[in-house]
Amino acid sequence: MPDLHDRVRRALLDDTAREARRHGTQPIRERVPRALPAYPELQSRVRRSKERALDSLEELLDQAGARLMSHGFHVYRAVDAAAARDYILSHMPQSSLVIKSKSNLAKEIHLPDALREAGHRVIETDLGDHINQLMGRQSGHVLMPAIGVTIEEIQKTFQEQFHEPDLKPRPEDLVASARRHLRPLLEEAGVGISGANAVTATGEIVLMENEGNIRAVTSLPDVHFVVAAVTKVVESLEDALSVVQAASLYGIGQDFGNYCTVLSGPGRDIGPDVHVVLVDDGRVKAILDEPEPFYCINCGSCLNVCPVYAELGEAYGGERLGGIGVMQTFLLNGEERALHDGLDLCLGCQRCVPACPVKIDTPAITNRLKARRRTIPTGPLRQRFLRLVHSPVDLKRSRWALSAAATLGIAARWHRRGRKAEDFIPVPTSHQPLPAGRVYPGAEPIRGSVWIFPGCVMDAWYSGVHQDTIRVLNANGYTVRVPQQKFCCGALDAHAGATPLGSPSWDTFSGNDPIILNSAGCGAYLTQHPNPLSDRVEDLTAFLTRVGFRAPPKPVSGTPLAYHNPCHLAYAQQIAEEPRQLLAMAGYHLVDVPAGEACCGSAGTYNLEFPELAWNLARRKAADLGASGAALACTANPGCLMQIRAGLESLGSNIRLEHIATLLAHAYAGDVS
Repeated sequence: MPDLHDRVRRALLDDTAREARRHGTQPIRERVPRALPAYPELQSRVRRSKERALDSLEELLDQAGARLMSHGFHVYRAVDAAAARDYILSHMPQSSLVIKSKSNLAKEIHLPDALREAGHRVIETDLGDHINQLMGRQSGHVLMPAIGVTIEEIQKTFQEQFHEPDLKPRPEDLVASARRHLRPLLEEAGVGISGANAVTATGEIVLMENEGNIRAVTSLPDVHFVVAAVTKVVESLEDALSVVQAASLYGIGQDFGNYCTVLSGPGRDIGPDVHVVLVDDGRVKAILDEPEPFYCINCGSCLNVCPVYAELGEAYGGERLGGIGVMQTFLLNGEERALHDGLDLCLGCQRCVPACPVKIDTPAITNRLKARRRTIPTGPLRQRFLRLVHSPVDLKRSRWALSAAATLGIAARWHRRGRKAEDFIPVPTSHQPLPAGRVYPGAEPIRGSVWIFPGCVMDAWYSGVHQDTIRVLNANGYTVRVPQQKFCCGALDAHAGATPLGSPSWDTFSGNDPIILNSAGCGAYLTQHPNPLSDRVEDLTAFLTRVGFRAPPKPVSGTPLAYHNPCHLAYAQQIAEEPRQLLAMAGYHLVDVPAGEACCGSAGTYNLEFPELAWNLARRKAADLGASGAALACTANPGCLMQIRAGLESLGSNIRLEHIATLLAHAYAGDVS
């Protein structure tokens, strides 16, 4: 079995599949935000229904089992995957033709393989799954299984398998061909197997689809098996319908699926012999440990926005895809399996959190699981860097070395060849760290005083940005104080799953003044993790917007500017418009950036653990900035600053990238050169 790094390298070589994933998910990423405003309460409603259900799961399972049996269903609680397979095999007619609709759980418990080994013929009726079955490939997405397969590959496969040599590569022709092939099989099959979007405690099975095959699978055969995880149980039919609507809305940006089937009992809407197999396989125990990963309703929305999935596809995860799948694997199958499937691949960008219909905080849970590992498989460079950030003396020395590498042109040469972790060299500013305890008086009229959070890397390598931040705050009438003690916020250790060295000196920020940060990563960590400062911490751009920004007396004259909003600002802190508003008030003209929301791949020390993947993301971001036509760009996070500058140099770009604080300070000084 190939290890994780080998899988990553191979996946990165498949440009065709990567572009197909981007092409397939882009329309969904555009549709979903347009559709969501019409349903402002849906996300919270579904989250609450899943919380209630898992809080009282055993009781609901008993209720569901009793009501389903009273409706005429056979019900079996399978303790594990083997028990589920054995039950289904024991109730199968001999040598059956089995038609199966989409069921990720059936794949997970290897049910199709078991059926084939027992002499049954299994036909996948979901079009994407059917394509994969014909091609012998793994599913690439929970809702779009054949994503990554080109239309030419589908055409060739159908020509050969369906004996239609003249078939054209038009979607409508390919769908018609599949229909001609599948229709007789649907009519002939004696057994149907489906999953379930939800199972209610009041005794209904609810399924959502867009193709119409599920209705055939559930109604035409004489025997039907519903295979569902125990965590699919919800309290009521109303809750179940909210689940399927959320899956449609967040999964594909559609108000409701084309077909919603509610199975309420044999003889009315399905065949005469119906078996509901509720699979535990460790879930009841796992939700006592970490329930949130099992709120998942399998809509695929997190995959659609995940930068790692966009690059790697099914190589990110195993039988369960993406970050949510890897978390479930950790809890159900253990640490070793999860590490193999990509526990460390999560960037922690938090784009998946607002995109999730139940607001699962995948990055935070992933970090908690990483911290529980017996071994931390971080690379030697990453380990050394984590030790470095806790040593102000070593950080200061490293600034001299890195500055020399930039001056001698070493950094630029290595960035242009960049593929290894060693090829990434930060380029610090020339400024000394902020003097501890220093006070910088604000300009009249004084509006108040604030603290600045120096941090570790930011203070040692990018103190020039701190100086610019202070100038902007001073110009806005705020006196800025530097604490006597400086410390790392802890984000870098948390992202790596490492134990922080030492404890923060929270009391160095005395009083009640706001604590201003110019690092999106530090701001996200300090606001999202309980600490004595969380209520006082505020991003520079959010603070200036809240108190009322004093625009420069002579704003710059419409300088074209490309802005990259860091993931930890836009998604973790929900600060998206404030930076743009400040830049516009300072006189900059913001230009559109293709795929402007895309992650740059920095993520703290991620580029030292998975350099090839990080370099891919950095170059893509640099290319998108270049396509904007702007010669000047900015961001609001030191990690993004380092990563994107390296990406720009690797492409030989002349775009100048600065921190937003630097551009605002330049605007006050009337200097945009």
